[in-house]
Amino acid sequence: MMKTKAFICIALAICLLASLASCTVSTTPVPTSTSTLVYASPEDFEYEIYGPNTSITGYKGAGGNVAIPPTMDGDSWVTSIDKNAFWGCTSITSIILPDVMKSIYPFAFHKCSNLTSITIPDGVASIDEWAFADCTSLTSINIPNSVTNIGPGAFTGCTSLTSINIPVYLTSISDQAFAVCTNLNSITIPNSVTSIGDGAFFNCPSLTNIIIPNSVTSIGRKAFAFCTNLTSITIPSSVTSIGDWAFSNYYDTGLVVYCNNPSAAWDYCEYEGITCQQIP
Repeated sequence: MMKTKAFICIALAICLLASLASCTVSTTPVPTSTSTLVYASPEDFEYEIYGPNTSITGYKGAGGNVAIPPTMDGDSWVTSIDKNAFWGCTSITSIILPDVMKSIYPFAFHKCSNLTSITIPDGVASIDEWAFADCTSLTSINIPNSVTNIGPGAFTGCTSLTSINIPVYLTSISDQAFAVCTNLNSITIPNSVTSIGDGAFFNCPSLTNIIIPNSVTSIGRKAFAFCTNLTSITIPSSVTSIGDWAFSNYYDTGLVVYCNNPSAAWDYCEYEGITCQQIP
């Protein structure tokens, strides 16, 4: 009887060891999204792997709606779109970036002229200079609040863009960030912003009303120049510096600047011959 019990114990131990030996620990990244996206094939991309991170460096797929997979090799995350990666990819109509994305580098989607929409996940911290410049079919974009840097010219020439949200932790609107967005008709500047760069909204003729928050201390040269339908802008006393031709146009558009007297904005308007009125 004892021998039988011992035999059974040995048999169970062998089975347990065999089952453990067949188990493997997966290191493949798992997307945090629960969506049922059909991802593009890794063969559609050129990419570089840097340890645990992968950067997309080029695209050679058929275009259309492109959902970038979160991993190319099963071991590393796709965390960035490299410089010039999608430059001039006119075949692409929409892009979905993976949840693990952190950075969009300069000129990443420059001149993707048929791109109508892009999904940027929460977690992206930086959109570098000229990243979406001349994406002339892009109609709207939701920038997550994780973004703390929008580089110069990032959305310049997005002529179909009608609205855009500025992330609540952004501290500076860079030079020419939204210049020549000719259909941009509304913009809300959050209280985190302290400076508006040179030409930030240059030649945005569809803008009609702008309210500058109390956090802003400087407005750059030509920041709102050639916004030919701009009729009202409110500038708080916190603004102590306004660059040359900040609101200039070739002709009088009936612009009224609402500001306090005395203030830098009031002095600026009197010098430039712009109508100013006391903030109600």
